[in-house]
Amino acid sequence: MKELVFLDTSFLFAYHNEKSSNNKKAVDFIRDFAVNKYNWTLVISDYIFDELLTLMISRVGKTKAIEVCKKLTNEIESGIIRLIKVDDITFKEAIELFINHHDKEWSFTDCTSHILIRNNHIVKAVAFDRHFRQFSIEILPLENS
Repeated sequence: MKELVFLDTSFLFAYHNEKSSNNKKAVDFIRDFAVNKYNWTLVISDYIFDELLTLMISRVGKTKAIEVCKKLTNEIESGIIRLIKVDDITFKEAIELFINHHDKEWSFTDCTSHILIRNNHIVKAVAFDRHFRQFSIEILPLENS
């Protein structure tokens, strides 16, 4: 059985944005994944999909956001990336997490990711977001991150 590896918006944005300071690290990570055929299934949520496209529009432009949307959709349809959707239970648990953690600067999308990671027994993630380090999950090394 393949191990699930969660991809955060911070990683996906860096990968799809050539001007990002983390682009090379993200591209190198994906290249390494493809070459070494790790026994992983890459996972994103519908909220990560939404957050990424919204970020692409605001920082890079609509044309690039559409390009990324098409690419991600193809990767999901072909099974390269698995999409997990936030259901009603996850949504309610994320609300509780968001409200009850005053000491954390987690976005609501971060909260949904945290719940999905926990409920799907995901133990690894790829992220540049410092908040992910607070989820008690292994952040896969991205050289010099």
